[in-house]
Amino acid sequence: MLAQEVFDQRGGLDVVRGLIDGALPLPPASYLLGARPIAAEEGPCTFSMPASPRFISPLGSIEGGVIACLADLALASASGLVLAGRRAHLGPAAPFG
Repeated sequence: MLAQEVFDQRGGLDVVRGLIDGALPLPPASYLLGARPIAAEEGPCTFSMPASPRFISPLGSIEGGVIACLADLALASASGLVLAGRRAHLGPAAPFG
């Protein structure tokens, strides 16, 4: 995990590019899934993840939760590029009722 100071000293694009070129460590989820950023511009961010056999469901397709994790990594990074310096995370949802 990156210290808050890294985000305070660098812009969002510089952080993601640091992840791409290895200057900054990847987040723990990247090691678990094998997912990593491969390209970043102002706004879009592209991730790559191997279609490992360990992610295959009994029906023979990649589990939806794994795909959702990949989408979450890319969307969180892209939102960090757009919202550089501001909080990009939502709080917990309120229960219905």
